[in-house]
Amino acid sequence: MVCTTGCAAQKPDPERHFVFVCPIVENPYWQQCIEGIEEADASLGVKTEVVGPISADDFMNEMPAYMQQAIDSDPDGILVYAGVPEVADLIEMADEKGIPVVTVDADAPDSARAAYVGTDLYEMGFACGAELISLTDGTANIGYICTAKSIENEAFVYAAFKDAVYDYYTTIVAEAEGKNSIDQAKECTKRLLAEHPEIDALFITGGDNTTGAAMALEELEKTDIVLVGLEDTEINLDYLRKGIIDALFVQDPYQMGYQGIRTLNKLINAEGSVKGSVSTDTVKITIDNIDTYKE
Repeated sequence: MVCTTGCAAQKPDPERHFVFVCPIVENPYWQQCIEGIEEADASLGVKTEVVGPISADDFMNEMPAYMQQAIDSDPDGILVYAGVPEVADLIEMADEKGIPVVTVDADAPDSARAAYVGTDLYEMGFACGAELISLTDGTANIGYICTAKSIENEAFVYAAFKDAVYDYYTTIVAEAEGKNSIDQAKECTKRLLAEHPEIDALFITGGDNTTGAAMALEELEKTDIVLVGLEDTEINLDYLRKGIIDALFVQDPYQMGYQGIRTLNKLINAEGSVKGSVSTDTVKITIDNIDTYKE
């Protein structure tokens, strides 16, 4: 188990303690979220503990135990990634104990969560599909790689992607799970292309899945295959510069963490109304704006 504490608050309040249940603590994407949490801690005078699996190896099976651990610690509030189905039931348990829960990055809208902070996933998925259509002139045999089909936020993004490509000359040839592991996604991509050589475009959800797919294309010297993926890790940006990745769609995990803690604090302080959904931005990165997209 991992336990990381937020940075020292300017006005420490020993009675105000939050827990962030993070799916993959050492993942660069989630490190950005933790940075946002630390900034919110410092500005609000609260303390947030971060718990969760270190790596992606078995995070889906590990997440419920970390959520249970967070509930048992009886914090003032919980921020949690709700992309693992079992987490929704535990949100109900937290609510029954009077612990407010804010979901981040992946929502559980039918649960008792108090609010969701994250991207409009339908909008992002549709934008990914529209970009692939633009890159392929509306004709493509598509392979799709996700982390796992049971992860609801990726499934929602994928559903929107399919809506975007539906009216064009596209076929989704095959789907596979990369487990958001670079090595597994690389082998998964190679297998997909060996079994379905007609694939000429890939849509990938999950930052490490995107990296693994790009590595596979480079090793197979199939850089003519269009690749649309997620997350602006340094290695993904390098593959974009090389022309192996054609477009990346990026969420704002820093703002998710920052706004997530601010939302929890507002709930406890009863500072006016709190929106049920706090939307953070999505940015498209291509070779044209790779050096300016953060401005």
